[in-house]
Amino acid sequence: MKEKVLVAGSGARDHCLAEEYAEHGHKTYIAPGNPGIKYTRKGKSGWIECVPLREPFEIARFCKENNITLVDAGSENVLDQGVVDACNAIGIATIGPKRKYVWIESDREFTDKLLRDIGVPKPEFEVFDNPEEAKKYVKNIGYQVVVKANGLASGKGCIVCDDVDDAIDAIETIMVKRKFGKSGEKVVIEERKYGEEISFFAYLDGEHVLPLKMFAKDYKPAFDPDDKLGMFIFNYGLDEKGIRRGLQKFRIKCSENLKSMDEEEMIKYLKEILREDTKLPNLNTGGTGCYCPHKLVSSHLVNRIIKEIVNPTVNEIYRMGWEYKGILYFGLNRDPDGRLDVFEINVRHGDPEAEVILRKLETDLFEIAMATWNGRVDEIKPKWNENYYVDVIAMVGRAKGEKGWYPGYPGRYGKGYKIKGLEDINRGIAVFYSGIDEHPEKGLVTSGGRVLHIVASNKSLDVAVEKAYKNIEKIKFLDHENKNCMRYRKRIGLDVSAQNSTEF
Repeated sequence: MKEKVLVAGSGARDHCLAEEYAEHGHKTYIAPGNPGIKYTRKGKSGWIECVPLREPFEIARFCKENNITLVDAGSENVLDQGVVDACNAIGIATIGPKRKYVWIESDREFTDKLLRDIGVPKPEFEVFDNPEEAKKYVKNIGYQVVVKANGLASGKGCIVCDDVDDAIDAIETIMVKRKFGKSGEKVVIEERKYGEEISFFAYLDGEHVLPLKMFAKDYKPAFDPDDKLGMFIFNYGLDEKGIRRGLQKFRIKCSENLKSMDEEEMIKYLKEILREDTKLPNLNTGGTGCYCPHKLVSSHLVNRIIKEIVNPTVNEIYRMGWEYKGILYFGLNRDPDGRLDVFEINVRHGDPEAEVILRKLETDLFEIAMATWNGRVDEIKPKWNENYYVDVIAMVGRAKGEKGWYPGYPGRYGKGYKIKGLEDINRGIAVFYSGIDEHPEKGLVTSGGRVLHIVASNKSLDVAVEKAYKNIEKIKFLDHENKNCMRYRKRIGLDVSAQNSTEF
């Protein structure tokens, strides 16, 4: 058995990290982990054990007592709690920045101004701590915007707006209603950009940088662009009052027979009248799916990203004296004219990006992590396999609760729904668990909005997509009326094929 590793976290990204270490022969702990990990380990190589620890100093003490070589802090929340600081204080190697550096993700204002000051391309933006001033601003500018909570919001604090009314609603949601708590004390209002989203990662060791030249595409909106019915029901419900309110907003004449329709008739009616060009709200999520490698991967584009974005940012971090040892995630947009813009920087692997990029990685992740810790990440030459990887996420959808209907993730959702179909998942398909719990009678049940990731692979992207969808269709979340309330996006990876990949 090789060196021991502990992954700090409980989500699907942390599950994936643990699997990567275990598959390379490392005895791996995950704290606290989740019940799904134990289930999915049956018949697999490697060794993973969940330990019920969350507090940073408890984790550090456990690592010391069990001779653990490396702690991988998977999520921004774990990093913000200070697990890296606690482990470093007693001499344990870590991958992930110290708590004081997490603000490059948790304070958008700081990061956006830093990027602007050093000339890294990003959309025009302004920052506001007064909602009325923010509303006045969006009324007077001549372009569409994105309204962002300034602090951490589990990937959901970014609201894409089609018009001024949307922008004002977003400001109300974040700053007045405080949907994201203290993270909404300020908002960043940013020019909306169109193009291809790119998730790009780099390892920093305090002196050098290792850009991962294999990047992914994440699908953040809750619904497919053509799923007008899903968006409408999520936002306005499936009752007479909600339907009338929604149709009135979009100036669509409502049927006089609506009051007498049952649910099936309402769905049929909405399918008939919702237009393709109806601009329905499509909320952002922490991610609904992903594929890798991105269709735009090319040596030319990779070199541009490194030259225009990664190197200037990393050089500034080191110039400021930051002893940053960990990952930087660059959320990028490439517009139709080829311009690159940064729209976010995070301090950890993406979720769901980790679930595809790390599956493609052939190099032992432990080698990269220890090189990061020891200041020699420039010596690492990552190797990649030849497969495409596709991740489709099973989410909790609309379901009836005791006090009415839950719209489902990323809105309010129910919990405790029995998960069925896991035993039917084909061999070779990876399942990573997130919002999951264990019930003494029901077995595995849902506890969050994003519940599990189905990851398929093949040398053909089209085949990988097909395999992912054939398997996610087997999964059901049975609500309290024994009805399936699992939902997923239907077009992950289908907006591209290997044949139409283009070099820029």
